[in-house]
Amino acid sequence: MGILQKLFKSKVDKEPKKKAEGVTFVKMKYRDDVVLGVPVRYSYEVYTAENSEQAWDFIKTKSVDKKHYYIEVNVGDVYNPEVIVGVDINGTYET
Repeated sequence: MGILQKLFKSKVDKEPKKKAEGVTFVKMKYRDDVVLGVPVRYSYEVYTAENSEQAWDFIKTKSVDKKHYYIEVNVGDVYNPEVIVGVDINGTYET
């Protein structure tokens, strides 16, 4: 493998993460706020799943390394979920 290939080795070359069945991307959602006088944009990747098991299987394959960034799976109806399973910079959660 050449030097450039080593430097620019893509994430595709690494072992792929398990894809969870039954989880569907819905949309990106943004919310702007002001925290201690500083504008902050909260970003959400929103997915939907039929049940909590599918949601947790999916969330376990994800990680977040940015503040104010969230990956959430709405269980049941995307607009009125029974449960939200998510991950942010602090780890996983369920609401």
